[in-house]
Amino acid sequence: MTYLLYRRMTVLAALTLLFFPSPNVAAQEQSQLPRPFCFRGRTMARCRAFAITEFGADARLYGPRIELIEGSPGGARYDIAYSFRPTAFSVTAEAGAMINTSARNALGGAVVLRNGSGGAQVGLKIRYRRWLSPEGMALDAAVGVMSGDGAVNLNGNQPAAVTGDIAINVQDYAALRVRVDLNRTSKGTHPAIYAGVRAGSFPALGAAALALTGFAVVFAIFAHVGVD
Repeated sequence: MTYLLYRRMTVLAALTLLFFPSPNVAAQEQSQLPRPFCFRGRTMARCRAFAITEFGADARLYGPRIELIEGSPGGARYDIAYSFRPTAFSVTAEAGAMINTSARNALGGAVVLRNGSGGAQVGLKIRYRRWLSPEGMALDAAVGVMSGDGAVNLNGNQPAAVTGDIAINVQDYAALRVRVDLNRTSKGTHPAIYAGVRAGSFPALGAAALALTGFAVVFAIFAHVGVD
């Protein structure tokens, strides 16, 4: 009798756990589901979509001076109408979003703001990410258009520049990248090659805050000196 009662109680307990799982089990199952959106980039197992928040700096490796020459048709007199060289150092900020289309791939876009020889540049980029590991190591590639880096045609127009970059991304915290810009003028297309580093997600916010603070301090110092 005692054995039969024990069997019945065991079966009843098993059915209870099957149809009414404990709160801890339910919470664990819920935590394993991917989030709809993450601030820091994660694979599809963690996030369906994520934000792009990046702040970086690039140094020019290659970019010869471009001289637009105009003169008389007979060649009696020529003048350098415009001399241009891509900026030697640029600070870049990007903001956008990406969607994990599969366990290994993500697609998205971003708005870009950076400095150039002719002042501030604004552009749009299509972004692709290939996840190399579940921990977040990734290969990033992007292509887009930017307002010209100070290059102009002889008629005064400033054509848009094409830009592209490839980067090794470490858990969306930091990345090493190589960037190529194609500046167009009346004399053709002129490449400029850059290499640099960038911070992502939370480190990017910290780097941007430090940069803005530094700029504000320098501006205040020069303003004070100017007043004196």
